[in-house]
Amino acid sequence: MISSSTMPRRSSRPVISRQYPMKRLFLIVGFLLTCSSSFAQLKQADEDFANFKYTEAVKAYEHALKANPTKEQHIVMRLAESYRLLGDYENAEKWYAKGVAMKNTDPVNYFYYGKMLESNNKHEAAKGWFDKYIEKMPRDTRSKAYKDYSTEKVRDLLTDKERYQVFRVSVNSEYDDFSPMYYGQKIVFATNRPQGLLVSRKHSWNEMPYIDLYVSDRQDDGDLIDANPLPEFNGNWHEGPVTFSKDLKRIYFTRNSSRGNKRLTGTNSTTNLMIYTARKVTLTDGTEVWTDPESLDFNSLEYSCEHPALTADGQKIYFASDQPGGQGGMDIYVTEKTILGWSKPKNLGPNVNTSGDEAFPYISNNGELYFASNGHLGLGGLDIFMAAPTDNGFTSPVNLGYPINDVKDDFGFVLNDKEEEGYFSTNRSGGVGRDDIMRFKVLEKPEPPKEEPKLPQLEVFVYDQVTGEGLNEAVVNIFTRDGKLIDAVQTNDSGMYRTDRNAYAGELRFITSYPEYASLRKVVTMETLPPGTARINLPLSKDLGKVTKINGKAIQINPIYFDYDKANIRPDAAIELDKIVRVMKENPTMVIEVASHTDSRGNNQYNSDLSQRRAKSSREYIVSRGVSEERIFGQGYGESQLTNECEDGVDCSEDKHQLNRRTEFRIVKF
Repeated sequence: MISSSTMPRRSSRPVISRQYPMKRLFLIVGFLLTCSSSFAQLKQADEDFANFKYTEAVKAYEHALKANPTKEQHIVMRLAESYRLLGDYENAEKWYAKGVAMKNTDPVNYFYYGKMLESNNKHEAAKGWFDKYIEKMPRDTRSKAYKDYSTEKVRDLLTDKERYQVFRVSVNSEYDDFSPMYYGQKIVFATNRPQGLLVSRKHSWNEMPYIDLYVSDRQDDGDLIDANPLPEFNGNWHEGPVTFSKDLKRIYFTRNSSRGNKRLTGTNSTTNLMIYTARKVTLTDGTEVWTDPESLDFNSLEYSCEHPALTADGQKIYFASDQPGGQGGMDIYVTEKTILGWSKPKNLGPNVNTSGDEAFPYISNNGELYFASNGHLGLGGLDIFMAAPTDNGFTSPVNLGYPINDVKDDFGFVLNDKEEEGYFSTNRSGGVGRDDIMRFKVLEKPEPPKEEPKLPQLEVFVYDQVTGEGLNEAVVNIFTRDGKLIDAVQTNDSGMYRTDRNAYAGELRFITSYPEYASLRKVVTMETLPPGTARINLPLSKDLGKVTKINGKAIQINPIYFDYDKANIRPDAAIELDKIVRVMKENPTMVIEVASHTDSRGNNQYNSDLSQRRAKSSREYIVSRGVSEERIFGQGYGESQLTNECEDGVDCSEDKHQLNRRTEFRIVKF
């Protein structure tokens, strides 16, 4: 429930802000600092968009639309995406409405249009577009989440079940205040409010000040007052979501990749986000000071790691990242403390992560995972979800519903030690600023979903054929006899993947990949397996074979596929790319070409640009693994080299189009 006495409504404030909500900076990849030259309007708009200057891009695209009618579809969709990323969902809805009516639109636009309608309280209209997306992209994790979407479901989530009582806090400003975290009797949070009378530095995303960490006093009733900067950690760039050890002597926080006052960039000149840590030490005179922040080992200049959440025992960090091989945009990962440092991060998998964004994780003392998502079924924008711990991970997430969630963005959820009260962030209407902090009291905890009755299981076991040891996170692609990809799965810590046996039938081909192992192909006819729960054993060998030393000969690896209109590296592709990395390191004079392709949907120029982005992401992945960039170059061929009959005007299934969205690798020097 929401206490009306502490929730003043300001009718003069628009329902949604015209400025971009700041937490999105901690959802994508940081920011790019470049100088732009004077180009033609459309080229300038594309450059602004690529450099994350969405406010400037909107102005340029609106001017370019009048002068470039032949590029209308490209401009309309860029306007829709710019407004969405700026958090202006009303204007985004208007442009998506134009875009989805155009021929050969990307199916993901159906989903985003539905999300904009949803955020603008048009749930009945949103359902129709979610249904269209599900029809076009049935294997997408968002399709699986939204298959049960209905106005009745939305009404149920918007019904106040009196599990929480929500209040505003006094510390909010007209700027963005978000991601609160307990710090003893105080609260540390992120904000872009100006510091004093000095001229605030602004970034190009939306011409707002940079984000810093502030600390506020917590009153007996939970209200927050007297916010002041946390000078030990605020630098020249963005500092964001934070977590502390129980003894308050260790801090982990988000910051743009930098060393001192110098920013650090990846191969594409982007300054990403990293997780830094510092310790509080006592000097000989008894003074307590923080050490200089240090970057954690698993950070990379090529992608972002952010939103750290430390477990109560200090042994695990959950965080968000857009690193290659994930489920979609931002995913949640976990890393464990070892005697050698923090372990290689592990993706929490499709039960938690979707093709959308999952971020802002928090782990309660009981091990429950709270996080924000725009990919699971929600009310609009980011919603807060809870997943309970199990022996093999977490239960399916539960939407916390109203009043924690609203039709706008809700995120940055934290609880006190007794789990009786806490704080979260929101940009819902009626606030002081754009992102505001709210406090809440827990009246009744949400129940995790009940486990479904167990059906006959199919167990897929991937293991080392010599040692018999199960292989964690092995990727298994499952195809039908005619080459249709019906599933792509990853094994758990023991090398096992379990699923409903009834979901599969007929003759299937299991293609298994794992780093430093040879791929395995196995044909199984489901009806020949014994009744009840059945197991398919997939033994892998470390014998990778030799690479033929002939210029131009294709490296013998499994195809690397991309999702429609996407250039991100999928988990199955990441494993194949890791094999190429190994071969190149064993053969230090080898030079390869990355050749990327698209299907025939979309115009020729757009597909040419898309294939270049795919070539670039493939190349950057290999470079990020320690291969010199001089040894690999990329070329996009658009739709000029289709592998089947699916050219313009030919009606083909999604699975046939999938075969054309690929990257190939050729040796040009050995």
